[in-house]
Amino acid sequence: MFKIDVNANLCIGCRFCAVKCEVFDVRSDVLAFVADADKCDGCKVCEKCPEHAISVTEA
Repeated sequence: MFKIDVNANLCIGCRFCAVKCEVFDVRSDVLAFVADADKCDGCKVCEKCPEHAISVTEA
């Protein structure tokens, strides 16, 4: 199991994470958020966020 943190102060809503990973969703009224953490396999593709707003750690 993995813990996914999104830093709302850094997220600009670019949708990179949502395009690259089914764990995330982005809505017009909020920035990136974890839609289904159970799907996370720890690949850390989301950590390639252009704003470094996402971190994944083993829980």
